[in-house]
Amino acid sequence: DDLSDDEESKSAKSEAFSEKSEEQIVAADDGELPDGIVEEEEDPNMDPVERITKRALRMCDLTYDRAFAIDNCNLGRKLGEYAMARLFEIFVDRVFKDTDEWFSYIFAPVNREDLCQNLVDYLLQRLGGEPYYSKNRGVPALVLAHMHIALTPQVAERWMDHFEEALYDMHEEITEGDKDMIKDHMRFQAYFLVAAQLLQKEHSAKGVQFLD
Repeated sequence: DDLSDDEESKSAKSEAFSEKSEEQIVAADDGELPDGIVEEEEDPNMDPVERITKRALRMCDLTYDRAFAIDNCNLGRKLGEYAMARLFEIFVDRVFKDTDEWFSYIFAPVNREDLCQNLVDYLLQRLGGEPYYSKNRGVPALVLAHMHIALTPQVAERWMDHFEEALYDMHEEITEGDKDMIKDHMRFQAYFLVAAQLLQKEHSAKGVQFLD
């Protein structure tokens, strides 16, 4: 009976999340660029990933070199699995303690341990470490995996607030320079997802398919 009650509780949370997500998608902001960042005309014939990347870089106010500085070294092997696990334990703890409904609903149907492990596996692999994420979950497809969530700049900034606080709690495990590289790339990743959804919405409004 206890197990049944628990399953019903999870189901109720998932349904509430789905309803909330639909409301957020309708009410999502228009993804205005930060102050001082000028909108540029985009080539409609540009490869979709290039368009998303270009817009994401403008939205998060980073250069390509800064956003992808992690590719110039192997932080995955340098930092190791323990540091990644510790980082995301802190991050996930902060996320689940967030009481703002517009943010916390995103994680309502998510298993805490699974979320932490997936994040560890993903970032470790992205930083050049062992490909645990691909082995366990297949090729990363972050845009499609997050399409059911209304990802706005507000959500991206809150996500980054928690991530940066967790990152800077790693006093001994990660150097300041490495923290900056990781922070810049994860900020780009957050806005890459935001930009992908914005472009998808723009194309859907025109009746055009943008992402398969």
